[in-house]
Amino acid sequence: MKEFIEKMPKAELHVHIEGTLEPELTRMFHKSAKLPPNPVAETSISPDHEIRSY
Repeated sequence: MKEFIEKMPKAELHVHIEGTLEPELTRMFHKSAKLPPNPVAETSISPDHEIRSY
């Protein structure tokens, strides 16, 4: 079984944290770290935006 798993194709999966946080949470993190506002968070898609497909 170990040999079978070692021979299987591998994929690197990752996520960009900026795309996973709600704008309000990003602002909270920046404020608590005494950082300037994040322009990405300020221009993010609104929470009521519905993504219909990829």
